[in-house]
Amino acid sequence: MKATEQLGGNGYSFHSLIDFEADKKFEIYFCEYAADTVTDKSTHFEGVEEYALVTQGILTLCINDRKYTAGEGEVIHFQANQEHCYANETDGMAKAYILMFYPE
Repeated sequence: MKATEQLGGNGYSFHSLIDFEADKKFEIYFCEYAADTVTDKSTHFEGVEEYALVTQGILTLCINDRKYTAGEGEVIHFQANQEHCYANETDGMAKAYILMFYPE
């Protein structure tokens, strides 16, 4: 079975590890990205910060017509109120924890 089929056919998956709670103001996901995949674009409201902590492979953030990459052990941090998506532009699997921080 191909990795894209294991990940639901679109090549990536998001698994909630810690759900949002109003008193904590964050949530955490574990994400997997098959080779040569791009996520759907998303935009969050003003003040939301997103952190991608890469645990395997290389992950690319596409935002404002620019690309930023991070490898194992590196973190991408950005203001998530801009349209963005993640891509795995390599031929191997990429994995990351995504932390979403919500302002008051």
